[in-house]
Amino acid sequence: MLEADVASARASSSLRAPWFEVSCCPTNVTRTIASLGACLATVDDGGVQVHQYATATVSTRIGDGHDVVLRIETDYPADGHIRVTVVEGPRTPWTLSLRVPAWAHEAVLAAGGEHRDVEPGYATTTRAFKPGEVVELDLPVAARWTWPDARVDAVRGQVAVECGPLVLCLESTDLGASVNAAVVRTDVSPVEHDGVVQVAVSTLDAVDTPWPYGEHGAPDGPAAVRGTVDRGLVSLIPYQQWADRGPSTMRVWMPTAD
Repeated sequence: MLEADVASARASSSLRAPWFEVSCCPTNVTRTIASLGACLATVDDGGVQVHQYATATVSTRIGDGHDVVLRIETDYPADGHIRVTVVEGPRTPWTLSLRVPAWAHEAVLAAGGEHRDVEPGYATTTRAFKPGEVVELDLPVAARWTWPDARVDAVRGQVAVECGPLVLCLESTDLGASVNAAVVRTDVSPVEHDGVVQVAVSTLDAVDTPWPYGEHGAPDGPAAVRGTVDRGLVSLIPYQQWADRGPSTMRVWMPTAD
């Protein structure tokens, strides 16, 4: 346990700690992997519900002891295509349910030779599946803006970027400046190329004021900024990868230039 009056070297370095005296992370990872099967799918008398997507084989029983075996193939979340093959199932109709996340407003389900748009919630198919029959779900994992509710004071006037379920962040390593000075243009859609997402970013040259409080502050509006520097398109990274390239700062919620 760290002493209260001892400075934390990690805090000043902006680096991930190589190790903790209480090593909870490895055991939590082990526990998560061991319990993944309980998170992936559930079953009831009427069928099977798939909640999370990963390459796996699901073997279970439904109804009066009918065996069901599903083979799930996907690169999710890097790719939004999920392929479910019914390896074995009862000869009577049963229901296969696939979760459609709240952000997936243009998802498409292919089953029984038909394609149909599906809304967030669960996409269901009820039929007497033949062995080898395939059900496919396509989720839109392209980069998108995510806006906060205006009642959330801490992020009002800011925006984030997500790709499917992944949250991205702006890192000082890519910006080449302090992320505190960054503003993004939301009239320019995020650009994705070879798996890298970029957004249009500028940095502000703000008027110096007493930190954090003072008797007199800079005036509101444009007068509080000397000018801006156009940084062009700047790459974002998945949140979990920040500081992997050395000391850096990052932010998920970015002020808009609007």
